[in-house]
Amino acid sequence: MDSNTLSEDEVKEKILRYLYDFNKSRAQWTTSEKVIGDLRSAELDRIRIKNNIDYLIGEKYIDTRNERVKLTGQSILFQEIRISNKGIRLFEDSKFSQKALSSVTIEAEEGANVIFVSGHQYGTISQASGSSINDLDKLIGIIKEAQLSDEEKRNLVGDIEVIKAQLIKPNPTKKIIQAAWSAVGIAANLSGAHDLVTKIGQQLTKWLS
Repeated sequence: MDSNTLSEDEVKEKILRYLYDFNKSRAQWTTSEKVIGDLRSAELDRIRIKNNIDYLIGEKYIDTRNERVKLTGQSILFQEIRISNKGIRLFEDSKFSQKALSSVTIEAEEGANVIFVSGHQYGTISQASGSSINDLDKLIGIIKEAQLSDEEKRNLVGDIEVIKAQLIKPNPTKKIIQAAWSAVGIAANLSGAHDLVTKIGQQLTKWLS
């Protein structure tokens, strides 16, 4: 396929697929030049590859680190890259991957709790609300593995997502959180969920009272 017929998303997917396979087979860092060199052999344009690598780095799909080496007596700093956990989640559906379970997630970046909705960034959130959302994600994980019908799981996860959607708002609606939590409370009876549900209930006290 000619590179000119590829969309930008298809180029990004090729880059991440390359890095994903590279990480699976070698579990080590590589360089942008290595990626460009290998993908150019498939007739992809160098500039497009580099631009899309930079974009994926900016969106946290690719991790970077700086390494210093000595060449001919000079110390040279260069950048290495590898696929990030966020990038890996695009190719793997794992019970350990919170993004595979939920549309609203929180990631710690540079000391702040950053909101992601379906993979897109929507600013930051308070530490308290961020902790509550992360614990609600853990509860979703327990529900996913519980001995419940698919309908029961959907109902519980749906109510949890309602709570999470409220928590990312600047001014959550107490009545909505209270109604949803009254339905979620039964999850405390699930194996391994009691202490977590109790903890979340304490975190939500200001909206439940």
